Amino acid sequence: MRTRDPKRVIRLAIAVPVLALLAGMLSSCEVDSGFGFFDSAAVNPDASVTVTGWATTFLGATMDVTVVADGEHHRLGPAVLSRPDVAAAHPRQGGEHGFSTTLRLPAGRHRLCAYATGGEGTISLLANCHVVTVPETSPDPPVSDPATCATKGDPQNPVRMVIENSTGHDPDEVYVTLTGKDAGAPYPPWDADPRNLIDNSVPLSCLPKVASDPSGNTRYFDLGEGIGAGLLWVSIGQPIPSGTGGLPAVQPSTDTAGYVFANVEFAYPGQGDVTNVDQFSMPIDLTVTDGSTVARTEYSAGTCEIVDGVHAAVAAYNDTFITPNGPLGTDYEADWDQIVVKNSEDRIIRILSAKARAQQSRTSPGGAANPYAPGWPDLTPYLETLKDEPLVFEGLFSPAAGTPHHDETGWYRYTGTMNSSGTLSLSGTIRATTTPGGGGATEGSVLSIELDGTDTNADGDVVGENDLATGVYFQNSRYAVDGVARNGLTNGVPEPAAPNDVYNTIYRDIVTALSYGYPGDTYGYDNTSFWNRWAPPEAPSGGKAAFAAAHPGETDYLGYNLWSATMYTWSDNYNIPYGENYGSGAPDRESPLLDVPAGGEWRMTLGKPVSDCADPGS
Repeated sequence: MRTRDPKRVIRLAIAVPVLALLAGMLSSCEVDSGFGFFDSAAVNPDASVTVTGWATTFLGATMDVTVVADGEHHRLGPAVLSRPDVAAAHPRQGGEHGFSTTLRLPAGRHRLCAYATGGEGTISLLANCHVVTVPETSPDPPVSDPATCATKGDPQNPVRMVIENSTGHDPDEVYVTLTGKDAGAPYPPWDADPRNLIDNSVPLSCLPKVASDPSGNTRYFDLGEGIGAGLLWVSIGQPIPSGTGGLPAVQPSTDTAGYVFANVEFAYPGQGDVTNVDQFSMPIDLTVTDGSTVARTEYSAGTCEIVDGVHAAVAAYNDTFITPNGPLGTDYEADWDQIVVKNSEDRIIRILSAKARAQQSRTSPGGAANPYAPGWPDLTPYLETLKDEPLVFEGLFSPAAGTPHHDETGWYRYTGTMNSSGTLSLSGTIRATTTPGGGGATEGSVLSIELDGTDTNADGDVVGENDLATGVYFQNSRYAVDGVARNGLTNGVPEPAAPNDVYNTIYRDIVTALSYGYPGDTYGYDNTSFWNRWAPPEAPSGGKAAFAAAHPGETDYLGYNLWSATMYTWSDNYNIPYGENYGSGAPDRESPLLDVPAGGEWRMTLGKPVSDCADPGS
């Protein structure tokens, strides 16, 4: 790549119009002035834009670089790449001051400039700006020939990851991306750039064809040994933008991304699953085989039937419980328009889960009548029925040897009640060896959860709900251990995140049981009756029938997570974060986790996206 001579750099120590708000901060006598050069901005075959350059100060300090495209700022982070040419031209500063990254910009003509900031307030416009024109579609259309599109290595004992495209969209309109903790080394090498799946969206047509499907709708890649954990992302109609930090640091937002996307979780060697924890945008069926053993998670209905079914469940809730015919007021009403997200063409692109909405309510309640999970039913009337009831939770905590809190391994038994003000407090024993409360048991700390609790900012203003009513949906809300709160925000100061200890296990068992609707008249208030098999010292297994089956009689409230109950009608996939607990809510329900066998095949069948369905609420 041809670059400008670093000796020809233009050094600026004054603010420019695009940085006018920063005027007056610089003084060449008081600060270590910065300088550098914006070398190039080039449009790639996939319509992304790669920018390169360098920046430093007269004393050789590291600077952060930001590219400004038509007034929009893209922070690239510190300029620390090796630049021998810079070192040769400026030996005092050294050469570790380069930057290079890829941006996703809208189609059209863009003027790009760059500036750098330093630790002492130094702000310098980098010499040179560039004009690029991003095409509507890639000028280098995807091809199916693996020799030119995605040449792979040959890792030992790979899992063959097969993607079957049943979306109704052409393979060059379906994009796939791999992200993971170990992205890079553990994946098989790819010879062609930018046709690299790792942290980069590529068309499905860029992958090799499966020979048994000459249509080209079935493609594959090989996942090599050594991968720790990751996600396979799928998007329809456009690639997932990498952002200035790339993937996985920048992942699509369920609330703001204007296109259909979904993901599949995997660990190798280990297990994988499809998740509806945050949204439903398209069905993905999994079939895993090692040559003899086959495991599956499948949807039992088509996309539009599921969309219609979720809408019908929301409407039925309102008809049953909300005035003028029901016992609850409009503050408890479910709102379909808040549950769905639409694109600029007014097409539904995803149905947001109650968990996703609950998470958003923690930081931006937005004045919604139901702050716990906007759009979804407020479960407070159900939770208030727990007041003064004798609750019992028993279970097994067994982390891996050598991990934090491994000394808490064993059975726990906790009991307590929710008082009249809505605080649920439980205490008991942990570390029992063979049965809850048995040999080796020691007294544990008090665990408490507020029915009504909030996050507050630095001024003490409420910025979101964070309590049991949120936790049933979010399953990661605030609770306290011996009065020390976890997971919240108090006057702008974050409370500690919950570690994977015995108390988080107890919290998990509580909020999962409430999500399934177990506590109540049918199964009582002792969680040992929620399991299908409870026979210590064996770990509990299976689960009693959940949701409506746990509340067969008429009630004045909804007593379970409507999102989970509805999605479980059609899928064994994860629908809540702890969806494998209590046997996934049914005696015969399979775990949503599937083993990923070495040397086997993992087939992902992509179904029709929700954007192809009519809005039943319109």
